[in-house]
Amino acid sequence: MKTIDNVSTLVYYDGPQVLSACDEFGAHYIAVLADAADTGDRFIVAPVTTASLRQFRIGSMDLPSLMLEHGETEWY
Repeated sequence: MKTIDNVSTLVYYDGPQVLSACDEFGAHYIAVLADAADTGDRFIVAPVTTASLRQFRIGSMDLPSLMLEHGETEWY
């Protein structure tokens, strides 16, 4: 099982909605809230490249494109 840590909250509305995260090896991920519950929030997580994450942050790439970039091979 992979462990990722929140690097920054990109969208916040009554709680974190979209997060940027990293694993212990420095790989980047984007996480989107799928279910908020009292027992803990559940996120859909996909790996992303640093360049794509940068494009998303400046607004030149949308969230669906970012998530689908490598989403065909890995989802968490």
